[in-house]
Amino acid sequence: MDRRGGRRRIKTSNSPRSNSAAGFTLLEVVVAVTLGILLTGIAVTSVRARFEAQARRTANHLTATFRYLYTRAATEARTYRLAIDLEKQTYWIERGSGTALIETAPASAPPSRLTNQADEGESYDRAPAEGAFGPAPNLPRALAQPGVMPSKVRFQEIYTSAGPEPVTTGMAYIHFFPQGYAEPAIVNLTDLEGTRFIALEVNPLTGFTRVYREHRGRK
Repeated sequence: MDRRGGRRRIKTSNSPRSNSAAGFTLLEVVVAVTLGILLTGIAVTSVRARFEAQARRTANHLTATFRYLYTRAATEARTYRLAIDLEKQTYWIERGSGTALIETAPASAPPSRLTNQADEGESYDRAPAEGAFGPAPNLPRALAQPGVMPSKVRFQEIYTSAGPEPVTTGMAYIHFFPQGYAEPAIVNLTDLEGTRFIALEVNPLTGFTRVYREHRGRK
């Protein structure tokens, strides 16, 4: 303050310290925003990486299961199937009490039914044959207990010979026959948001599975 000439003057400060304080505050804002962006990117990458890892393990397990069922059905001359519960997101192996046929339905028909097979030339029971299947004995340890989908992966929909539309709720079944034949099937897996997909397509002639990094529908 200067009182010369009877006037009161107020001096303003342009010291480096005040500019430094203001600049440091701006720097803090920039750093905070940058860190926020980086952390968000890391979190998204982490979620994607967890899905990829879990989806890969699940696809490998299902692929091995399909091939095992194909081989065991042919070896034992018994029909096997993989039962999939889309509500509980679990799956397990069942064995048929005898050989079986699948009655393929045209696009306009209701879902097909599994039927018990009599001797060649005889008629078949067209009633549902759910009771013809039960727990499969003497399974390898890795397949003896029901499989449970991991936290980041779920069954989305499953195409089988049961009808033209995919199964999205309830139960789905993929059958493997003693004649060395597997039911054509496509199993679509997805993440919890339904934005990333893994598809497994079972080859009916070999029991091998082709894996796609995309959603697959019936051709």
